[in-house]
Amino acid sequence: MRRKSRRWFALAIETFGTLHIVVCNAGLQRDAKFDEMTLAQWQTAIGVNLTGQFLCRRAAVREFKRCGIDESRSVTVGKSICMRSLHQQITRHLRVA
Repeated sequence: MRRKSRRWFALAIETFGTLHIVVCNAGLQRDAKFDEMTLAQWQTAIGVNLTGQFLCRRAAVREFKRCGIDESRSVTVGKSICMRSLHQQITRHLRVA
């Protein structure tokens, strides 16, 4: 995952010159009742949903800091939005009854 995120950012910077905003939209759902979910399912979901966003955001912040502030665009070094693409279906599995 780390190599992939570095390659994606390198390609974006090569194509566009730099980055001014990044939207981290990772979301992976593993359907299982909470008490039946395996550790492997949990770790896969955490790996994508949290670690994936962390790696992308970290790469973006490094690029933002490398470029510095361009006041003609913004008074900040860059913008980062983190979100996830899970929906209400996952919450139904948290009910243990």
